Amino acid sequence: MEGLAGSGSLEQYLLLLLSDSNLPTGGFIASSGLESYIQHGLLASDGAENKAQGVLHFLRKSLHAYARLSLPFLSSAHLLLLALPATSSDDAGDDLSATQNAFTRLLQLDHQFETMSLNHIARRASTAQGVALLTLYERALAPEVEAEGKGPRQLLVERLRKAVRAGEALGHLPVGFAAMAGACGLTLASTQHLFLFLHARSLLSSAVRLNTLGPYLAHRQLLHDVRPLVEEALASCKDLRVAEEKPVEEGLGRKEWWEVDEGEDEEGPATTWPLGEILAARHDQLHSKIFNS
Repeated sequence: MEGLAGSGSLEQYLLLLLSDSNLPTGGFIASSGLESYIQHGLLASDGAENKAQGVLHFLRKSLHAYARLSLPFLSSAHLLLLALPATSSDDAGDDLSATQNAFTRLLQLDHQFETMSLNHIARRASTAQGVALLTLYERALAPEVEAEGKGPRQLLVERLRKAVRAGEALGHLPVGFAAMAGACGLTLASTQHLFLFLHARSLLSSAVRLNTLGPYLAHRQLLHDVRPLVEEALASCKDLRVAEEKPVEEGLGRKEWWEVDEGEDEEGPATTWPLGEILAARHDQLHSKIFNS
């Protein structure tokens, strides 16, 4: 399955496979704050005339916030995978060096995402799903090992999963998703679109399980209402990346947040929906709940 991006038909088939709701990715345990939003009585906010409109209002805000924070990490991690050769080259030393550099950067992205996730509920759900995706690749999607051995991309995913087990990495969802998709050979554009689509679909699935929407209405919204929201979020965040930290020059020190010039930090990840963060953080305080986040 490596080198998949070169064949449109194979890539399309993999996209269909990864869209299967039966994949063991752990997404069914998370409502991404929707359950807390509903129980706090906010479904009728923003002028929503009914539950369906209320869910769409939540989905729009959640999708934009999700894209603005997670997509830069996903894109940066995915490009690391695509920079590696799909199969082993004749120069094993070069492969090892490139894999080591990519692994070091993946760890940085993973820990940076942990730092930028503002509540423990979101971090818990993110790591559970990220590790599940790494496991999914190794147990179901990775190609059979041939005579020349595993390729650098496959080795990188394997190493990242072992680092999570050893406590060296956290395995957050954007990094795990990017590692899985990159190792399979998905293009960056397809990976970004699939990532946002699955988030939107998961929210509607949660709304059905919460008895807020019926399954027919949820699928109607997914077809007619959600598509432009996904496209809008994708268009606004697809080019964002996580800049590598530059070493602090001697005697200058690191800038504090109030010293950053306006526009200087607009090309990277950001948190854009504080209310959503607060509601997500209160999930464990709900009197009764069916989701873990």
